[in-house]
Amino acid sequence: MERLHEKIQCFTCEKESRPFLCGGCSKQFCRNDFTKHFQLLDEHLEQTAFEHNAILHRFIEKQNNLNQNPLLEDINQWEKQSIEIIQQLAEQYRTKLLNYTKDSMNQRIHQLNTLAKELQNLRQENNFNEIDLERCQEKLQQLEKQLDMPNIISIDKYFISPTHQISILDLEDNRNK
Repeated sequence: MERLHEKIQCFTCEKESRPFLCGGCSKQFCRNDFTKHFQLLDEHLEQTAFEHNAILHRFIEKQNNLNQNPLLEDINQWEKQSIEIIQQLAEQYRTKLLNYTKDSMNQRIHQLNTLAKELQNLRQENNFNEIDLERCQEKLQQLEKQLDMPNIISIDKYFISPTHQISILDLEDNRNK
């Protein structure tokens, strides 16, 4: 019973009074200061709730404006540069293929012209036999097959990308490691 009437020194005003113990900070107060202590706690709670709402509002604003992220412009620029590089390479490969095809055709035409001269010489000299005719006919058939066959070239589509890859890193994850 004596403990109920025991007086302590108030943490705030340092006056002797009946104790009111705060369960959070474990300090003892007089009745007036205990009330003021809880009013301060209420104010801190309100301030914390206000800050929470302000931060939440900023997050929602940021979420609603995701398309305005400056990094998107970097990605758009990377995309444009990559497309330009690929277009340049495609044009180089087209030119290379056309030049190769043209050279190949010119080579075949040259072979046909050589064969035509050989046939003309055989006719003028009037000195040929079945072996000469068979050899000329084989060359002609080979050239005809080459004409009907597509070029013996292919495109290797499994090459390493001519553009640089980009990465999206979560710097927050790296800081927490």
